Amino acid sequence: ALARVEGTVLDVKVDEIKDTFRITVDDGTGRISLNGYGKYLRFKEAMGDSFPRIGDTVGAIGNLSVSESWGTTMFLASPRRVELVERKKLESLSLGKLTRKDLGRTATFTAEITGIREFKSGVSLTVRDDSGSTELTVFHTELDSMPDDKGQAIQNPGTRIRFMGRVDAYRNKLQLRLVQPEIPENLEILVDGKESADGSTGESGVGPEKSSSNGKGGQ
Repeated sequence: ALARVEGTVLDVKVDEIKDTFRITVDDGTGRISLNGYGKYLRFKEAMGDSFPRIGDTVGAIGNLSVSESWGTTMFLASPRRVELVERKKLESLSLGKLTRKDLGRTATFTAEITGIREFKSGVSLTVRDDSGSTELTVFHTELDSMPDDKGQAIQNPGTRIRFMGRVDAYRNKLQLRLVQPEIPENLEILVDGKESADGSTGESGVGPEKSSSNGKGGQ
């Protein structure tokens, strides 16, 4: 039987290769996963900018399924049965003013990439604005979801970016994680560090360095 749910989007997982998506929604009484198997590209084309993002309020109609393994899930058959009720307007935060009270919070940030450390499953970027700096962890799976030029640009010291990020922590240290970087407006390249440097190291003759590590970075 068909049912309708409405709630706040807590998470969005997309796999373009498998053409699937999973949207986790909280309606105030519990959580439910809205699933589309073999339908992501169809939904994305039909909904465009209205495709749900974290923080949005959405309504959906579909078939419900309840199991011990997967909890409550809804299988979506058509983009016409998904409604963007309200788009979440995110606040812009300063890096240097983040505290543990911000853990789990999603916001927009504008920063310059000043350092890059590679680890086994991704890269840890040092990002800085006028208020301070922090680490932005980007996993290889997230890099693979971006256009090649964007994925390369964020690995260039000096690149300035505007991005949607979630405040996270690793080993008791605050850091940031990208939120749905496959959505173009969630990660914008304002200045490509490689192009602005034009092959030079700056007036001091010493540019930011890229380092590597075999240890785990991020979480």
